[in-house]
Amino acid sequence: MTHLNKDSPPILIVHGAADKTVNLDLSRDFDLILTQRGLPHEFVIVQDGVYSFDLQPQQQDLRPVVGNFLRKYLLAP
Repeated sequence: MTHLNKDSPPILIVHGAADKTVNLDLSRDFDLILTQRGLPHEFVIVQDGVYSFDLQPQQQDLRPVVGNFLRKYLLAP
């Protein structure tokens, strides 16, 4: 968070709600800070998601989320 500034790239935060390794509140706090600073980002909570998962965990297919994020920020005029 120390290095965030107006030139920071868009950030996609994806966090499993059942993560026992990293507390979900850390991602919630990061989302809040990014919002307060007006920095482009998206925050997705994977219900019942654990610490590590791929783009297709059984709880939620994340391919559309990632694809839309990339299209929004990489193909933006």
